[in-house]
Amino acid sequence: MPGPLHGVRVLDLTGVVSGPFATMFLADQGADVLKIEPIGGDITRRSRATIDKGGEFSALFISSNRGKRSLSIDVKSTVGREVLATCWCRISAPAPWSGWGSAPTNCASAIRA
Repeated sequence: MPGPLHGVRVLDLTGVVSGPFATMFLADQGADVLKIEPIGGDITRRSRATIDKGGEFSALFISSNRGKRSLSIDVKSTVGREVLATCWCRISAPAPWSGWGSAPTNCASAIRA
């Protein structure tokens, strides 16, 4: 049975503990959460002892990011801003990037067919 937030889409731009923990609860309730991470991943991925053989995931990262999809992008680059804009537009939210220079000014210009 889907949760009460089934159909809600969340773009998670948080990091470390508090934000990921909050959006984890949204995912637990059925929201589709996409976590945007910097290149190299969230700082908690490799903090403390890792729990996988590849050394990629810590218990802290796994426990506060369950139920999410993640995407690693460089939001300081033009391409990264376009990817972020496209993700933002696909969740039907207003555009926050007016001061980002070369970023799209609206969703229509951000999404490429």
